[in-house]
Amino acid sequence: MIIWLASYPRSGNTLLRTLIRHCFGCCSYEDVPIDRPGEFRDNPDMIGHLEKQEDWDAFYERATASPGVFLVKTHLPPSDGQPFIYVVRDGRLSVTSYRKFHRDYNGIDKSLVSLIVGDDICGDWTSHYRAWNDRPGPDRLLLRFEALVDASEGLLSRIAGFIRHDGEIRPWKNPIDRLRKVEPDFFNRADTRFDAGPEWGLPERFLFERCHGALMAELGYGNDLSCIGHLRDVPQAFLAMAEEMAVLVRRLARENHEQLHMIHRLDRQLKAAAGPRDTGKG
Repeated sequence: MIIWLASYPRSGNTLLRTLIRHCFGCCSYEDVPIDRPGEFRDNPDMIGHLEKQEDWDAFYERATASPGVFLVKTHLPPSDGQPFIYVVRDGRLSVTSYRKFHRDYNGIDKSLVSLIVGDDICGDWTSHYRAWNDRPGPDRLLLRFEALVDASEGLLSRIAGFIRHDGEIRPWKNPIDRLRKVEPDFFNRADTRFDAGPEWGLPERFLFERCHGALMAELGYGNDLSCIGHLRDVPQAFLAMAEEMAVLVRRLARENHEQLHMIHRLDRQLKAAAGPRDTGKG
């Protein structure tokens, strides 16, 4: 069985994996190939990462059919009805950290606006949360980033029970300072309180509120970026057009991801059908 460790990017997924490794001694996998070596990936004692020994399709079939538990990190939309843990963080902190991660780690300069509306392979913050959590069926455990930073004994017990760990539970001591020294561009500050930086101008605040204000209020993260006073001066036709564009961008990002997934699947099938290449000399 797979238990998914799911989240929107930069919301605490690696923090959860690190906690599971340090407190329960359990390792976890990722659903996408790792194309960049690093000490925290090569050494399972750091965040508990293990590399798959086969391609994704073979691993998925083996893990799903197993009576044991395979913990698998994902930022992608749900693909089955297996149990999952979902980590949620204040959306403003997530997109701010995600933009910094794209810029400093991936070398991609994405604007806050593009991430707010979902112009990304992972879509937008609200749609990602809804896709995982607004569906019936799978067993789930919703965790908050701020609770994981200094996880209590009670929270550790809840996580252990959900992943079916019945062994020792060691106290949680967050190793973020040590991890940041190893890979500073990957491990950002573990902020739990949002302070708007200069990149959060009125357009960004307005757009975030229009796209994600409802979920922010539902999750109790507040709404201190309120733009209500400014909205009185914005024509309704413009607001409607902005929302239509945001929906279009999210749909295109989702379609691009689906096409890329199909290309990768077909590429693996072609390689498997071709078999190993004969490099011998006649």
